[in-house]
Amino acid sequence: MRFKRLAHAILAVTTLLASAAACGPNQDYSSQLADSPLANRERARQEARDYRGADPTKTPGDMCDERDADFDGFRYEARIAHCGRSVSRSTKVRVAASYGVAEDSMRNYEVDHWLSLNIGGSNEETNLWPLYKPIARLKSQAEQQNMDAVANGSRTQAAAVQFLKDWRPDPDAAAEIALR
Repeated sequence: MRFKRLAHAILAVTTLLASAAACGPNQDYSSQLADSPLANRERARQEARDYRGADPTKTPGDMCDERDADFDGFRYEARIAHCGRSVSRSTKVRVAASYGVAEDSMRNYEVDHWLSLNIGGSNEETNLWPLYKPIARLKSQAEQQNMDAVANGSRTQAAAVQFLKDWRPDPDAAAEIALR
């Protein structure tokens, strides 16, 4: 498996160098190199190490309730309010910009619900933040496990919220996801 990853990285660098040689010395290839599998893998590992959760001054979290326009009922035996997913592109761009993510870089990010919808989070901007895609995929896996625990009654909503606040991604798992 490591040989396969190394081969992918060598191929990406070789392709980049061949492109540089064919087009001349005055071209900027930094964006191509930044999108190489090896660079994506290392960035995912670093993003996981640096993960601290959402900035509480921008994204303190917000819970769904019956007054929300997106409220679509209660879930689980604990009757947790649920909002259907509904976030416009303009809201995503605005949220990403508040964290310094330019619109042309958004392809590398998912605008994530800090407190997931499946445990009662809302679609309000105070519950949204941009998350680097490999980290978002890991968080989604953790959110599924969290929701399963709420659904089977082994975790309360309050404990589920705390679980998300305490969750940290594994750097090696993030690096592996970045290669997919």
